[in-house]
Amino acid sequence: MTENGISKKIASTLASLSQTGPVLKGTISKARTGHQITWKGEGNKTKILYVPDTRLEEAREMVEAYKKAKELLERLAQLNAELYKATAP
Repeated sequence: MTENGISKKIASTLASLSQTGPVLKGTISKARTGHQITWKGEGNKTKILYVPDTRLEEAREMVEAYKKAKELLERLAQLNAELYKATAP
């Protein structure tokens, strides 16, 4: 792929990333009262965020947005590596 083609894909990926919206990292599970999101935080400590049933759908959308953002960042890193190789002297 040409440098120009890679650069266009990078721009497109960045545009998609900027449209991701709010994100939450973690896994949603049922709790005693409502639901909870758990994830590994700083220092590999488990973090918990309680989610009331009234906001469950919003939380699910934010978790999905995080997954999409993570995929887009991976794609961006790969494209930047391709561009770096393509522009080597």
